Amino acid sequence: MLADGSSISTDAYDEYNPTLMTRDDGYLVLIFASDRDCGVCSPGSHNLFVAVSTEPYYDDLSLPAFNNPVVVLP
Repeated sequence: MLADGSSISTDAYDEYNPTLMTRDDGYLVLIFASDRDCGVCSPGSHNLFVAVSTEPYYDDLSLPAFNNPVVVLP
C-alpha cells in the first residue's frame, strides 16, 4: 500500500519479481520489475523500480505504507 492509500501494484502494468529487504535503519525497500510508465523510460520497456517504506518496520507483522516507486536508471 502506498502512503496515499492506493495499491503499489495495478492491473494496468506487468509487475513481477518483487523483493522486500530491510535497510540497516529499519526501513523496508521493495524492489520490483515493471513496464509501468516512468517519464524517462521507453514506452513498453521493463525497468526496475524501488519503493521505500514511510516508516521503519518494527517486527510487528504489520507492513508500513510505502512512498511512490521510482525507476532505477542505468
